[in-house]
Amino acid sequence: MNSKKIFNIVLLSINVLLLILCTVCICYFTKSIQTLSVTNTRDVNFQINKIKQSVVSIVAGLNKDTGFRSGDVEVGTGFVYKRGGYVITNYHNIKDKSFFIITYDNKKYSANLISGDDKTDIAIVKVEGKQELTPVKFGNSKKCNVGDNVVAIGTPLSVYLKDTVVTGIISATDRIGFGNYKLIQSNIASSPGFSGGPLINSNGEVIGVNSFKSTEFGSEGLSFSIPSENVLFAISKLEGDGKVKVPYIGVNFAEDNFTKYGIPNDSGIDIKSIDPNSPAKEAGLKEKDKILSINNIKISNKVEYNEILKDIAIGNVISIKLLRDQKDFEIKIKIKEYR
Repeated sequence: MNSKKIFNIVLLSINVLLLILCTVCICYFTKSIQTLSVTNTRDVNFQINKIKQSVVSIVAGLNKDTGFRSGDVEVGTGFVYKRGGYVITNYHNIKDKSFFIITYDNKKYSANLISGDDKTDIAIVKVEGKQELTPVKFGNSKKCNVGDNVVAIGTPLSVYLKDTVVTGIISATDRIGFGNYKLIQSNIASSPGFSGGPLINSNGEVIGVNSFKSTEFGSEGLSFSIPSENVLFAISKLEGDGKVKVPYIGVNFAEDNFTKYGIPNDSGIDIKSIDPNSPAKEAGLKEKDKILSINNIKISNKVEYNEILKDIAIGNVISIKLLRDQKDFEIKIKIKEYR
């Protein structure tokens, strides 16, 4: 046998060996990926089933004893955030309404409003006679990203459909134009009954409170949630002071097409009116003034204005840059509490 034939045989043997090794590796990694996928699915299922035990249905406008209507009957959702039966929900679910709670095990309980806030739309409710409810774990909404998988649990339409689970992804993390503060947007197929329920990340942590679904302009799939950082901020204020103290200077803004449709606007925000006896009035602000920035932070809409003021302590002095009669100037205003 000449050297050329020997070389070809050796080369063929090496190729066969490499083919066998590649086949073994592919089978191994495919099996590993399948195992990982099954494990992840089981983990998610476990987390969902666990957190469902913290979710409650809220029935408002119906007498809990007689079953007769005492107003417009509405169904919403809440979840336990602290041991002792303390529940978080949207304030609009229960404001000025009689209501009661139905837990995951289909039991009905009386509940009392501890405190609530219109601006943040967060309320704390105390469930009576049910102390062993398990609280949720909060995640950091600042760490969520567009494309992250999320789950929502709620009570659409009626209590017959309580603990309905829907899935989706985060569409935007700092959406403005649909409330007083920035919101998380997702494509979860929610309904009004999901309002007040948890938005959950893949770690089983609550990163938001589902607030509402927009159907403006015939849109679908636009669900909005209050970020957990704002929820925890509201909880700390409601537990400490019984209310969220809102920083206030007393200006009201004009709504134009830039604001309504979110058109980029670098020219500030127009003042429509000024409250009498307000810090803004005392400082000399006028109607049709344009606020360009607060403490050197540019603003172009009401949400950005609210986000800046939210983090400023009442009693502090802020510097506002204004445009009046085509001239820029700065003015100092002392923040007061909104009453």
